Amino acid sequence: MSQHYTGPQLGEIQKAINSAGSIVQIGHVLSYKLNDQLQNHDHGNGAADTLFNLLHNYNCNFDVDSIVLAMLEKAPNNKNLLDVAWKHNIVNRPPGSQGKRAPDDDSLQRLLDPKRGFTDPVEFYLRWGKLLSQVCRIEVPTSDGDVMGSGLLVGNETVITNYHVMHDVINETRGAKRDKVRVLFDEHPKMVNRANFQGKKFSLVNNDSWLIDSSPYDEADLQLKTLTENCQIERPSDHLDYALLRIDGSPGSQKILDHEVAGGEDRGYCPFPADPAATFADDFDPQDAWIHVFQYPNGESLQMDSNKPGVTGIDRNKTRIMHSVNALPGSSGAPLFNAKLELIGIHQAGAKDWPADKEMLYNQGIPIAAVRELLVSRNKLDQIK
Repeated sequence: MSQHYTGPQLGEIQKAINSAGSIVQIGHVLSYKLNDQLQNHDHGNGAADTLFNLLHNYNCNFDVDSIVLAMLEKAPNNKNLLDVAWKHNIVNRPPGSQGKRAPDDDSLQRLLDPKRGFTDPVEFYLRWGKLLSQVCRIEVPTSDGDVMGSGLLVGNETVITNYHVMHDVINETRGAKRDKVRVLFDEHPKMVNRANFQGKKFSLVNNDSWLIDSSPYDEADLQLKTLTENCQIERPSDHLDYALLRIDGSPGSQKILDHEVAGGEDRGYCPFPADPAATFADDFDPQDAWIHVFQYPNGESLQMDSNKPGVTGIDRNKTRIMHSVNALPGSSGAPLFNAKLELIGIHQAGAKDWPADKEMLYNQGIPIAAVRELLVSRNKLDQIK
């Protein structure tokens, strides 16, 4: 977990990083691993001052750990870097004589991925349970029947889903009305010990503030393409197929289920990550990324699926992620989480069902980093309440 460091601690970390690579190599790591540029921290006073500024700026955002972890990927056996990483619990010290990471270490175990590290199982379990109560089913009645989708509570009164789920309401087509939209939480009979349980139902606020922001889908999303072809597309950065909805009754501040069942615990919400672009490369590595999707497929009860490697491709300007997790109609807008249950995207669409050619077996989502960037550019992020 990232932390804030004192001046002496930063000096110690700076010395360790210096021992692991030249300023040019550090710049390469910063660019490739953290999507940052060294010149952003260069005031023209030399390499030592640039590195000092880099660490100071990241320390202000409690993110120095990400630099240490990125450098460890480049120099995994650098003793100085490992010492500060172990000392400050950035990675866990492997067992063995004095925790050495060298060929003569007498430990039979090795830390194979220092960036992933370890996860507190109790914290993971509690977060998993919380997320189950924050994913919702969305029902939009129209003249042609109900449109079904999934969504995630990202503020006490804010849900994110796909634009195409809310298309008829936004465009006032097929008789869809905002006051008829249903937003349902806890739609699973096993979440409490009674067979006739029904989840909690909410509505959109009944005024013009119901739609905080939206971004339409792109025409390319409607065209059936192979995985390889889809990864070559560059879509407009303002066509991200999302809708941010304001929910009446502030479900995030209400109790989960019934007081006597859940002990009065607030539902809470899953906030937008502070800087998702900085971890984009790791979350969407086609060789390694794990993806969990909580969803309401076919408008039924809450379901989930996971896969690793969960990522099968990314389009050219990182506005779409192709993934291998199961989804069905009704899953649109469902949140995508990484291995540590951090929000990384929302599910959007798919190619073909099994059985089909491998190049057509994929689903598609929107990276949350792209959504956040657009919200910031529109001054809408602070409207998430």
